[in-house]
Amino acid sequence: MPPRTLAGAKSAVGYNPNIGDIALYTPWGNLAVFYRDSPYADGLLYLGKVESGLEALSKVPNNTKIFIERM
Repeated sequence: MPPRTLAGAKSAVGYNPNIGDIALYTPWGNLAVFYRDSPYADGLLYLGKVESGLEALSKVPNNTKIFIERM
């Protein structure tokens, strides 16, 4: 979860995410990184895109904590 409320989070209507998209799922406050195809979802707020290393996410076991930092 982000450390604070993001501008636009309350008005997020959703979108159809692409592989590599980073989004906030506003109903729960969860960060989502799309590493495979996914359908349209209500409440998604687009934040950005993974530029490299996305293939590594498909090999991570469930319930693994992943830390993302700005470079």
